[in-house]
Amino acid sequence: MTAVTAPGGARVVVNPDNKFMLEGFDLIRLVGPEGQPETQIRTVDTPLMTSSPHWDRDGTRILLTIYEGFEKEQRSRGFVIVDAASRTARVFRVRDDDHRSDYAWGADAASVVHAGPDGAVRFYRLDGTLLRTVPKVGRLVTDDVRVTSLGTVFTTRCHDRPRDVCVWDAATAERRAVVTLPKGLNFSGWMGDRHFLGTVTEGRTMKVVLLDLRGKVVRVLADGPVTELGKVGLYYTLK
Repeated sequence: MTAVTAPGGARVVVNPDNKFMLEGFDLIRLVGPEGQPETQIRTVDTPLMTSSPHWDRDGTRILLTIYEGFEKEQRSRGFVIVDAASRTARVFRVRDDDHRSDYAWGADAASVVHAGPDGAVRFYRLDGTLLRTVPKVGRLVTDDVRVTSLGTVFTTRCHDRPRDVCVWDAATAERRAVVTLPKGLNFSGWMGDRHFLGTVTEGRTMKVVLLDLRGKVVRVLADGPVTELGKVGLYYTLK
C-alpha cells in the first residue's frame, strides 16, 4: 500500500497493493479528516493498474502512472489525473517505448514529465501530447519538477555518472548542479528547496538522512533495522 499526504495535510491518497483482488477495475482511496467518510475513485480497467501517486502543489489533483504487467515485464502505458473535489479520473494512454517509468508533475499545472529512452526526459501536456524531449540528461528520478534554490528544476541520475544526481533547469535544460552521493547512499528525492532525502545501510542498520546540495549528510532523521526500514517508502509533503 502507498499512502501520500496532500500539501497542507488535509487528505491522504491511498493506492492499494492488492490490485489482483479487484474485480475488473483499479481504484484509489481518498481519506479526509477524522470523522469524514473515505472516498473510492475508480481509475483504469484491468489488466491495467495505477501506481506512484503524486499530489499537485495545490493538493487538488493526483497524478498516477498506468502500468501493465508484473515485475520485470511491467511497462508504463500513460497516466491518470484524479480531481479530488469532483471525484473523477481522466485516463491518458501514451506510447511509452515499452519501458517502465513513473510520471511526475511538470513545472506548472499543465504538464507532466516522464523518462524516455537513452537518458532522455519527455514533457507532456495533460492530454498526453508531447511538448518536448530533452536528450541524454540521464534517468529521471521519481520526483516532480521542483522550485528550489537552484531555480525550477528536474532531477536525474547523471547520464555520464549514474551514481550521482544531476539537477537541470526545467525551462532551458541547462545543468544547474551535480550532487556527488556518498558510497552506499540511495537518493530518495527533494526535501524542501535545498536538501535531499536519502537512505544508507550500515551493516544491519538503515538510516534516513538529510543531504545538502554537495551530497553531504547534514542530519540523520531516523534509523532502525534494515529488515524494517527497508520496507518503508519515503514521501515528503509540503506544508
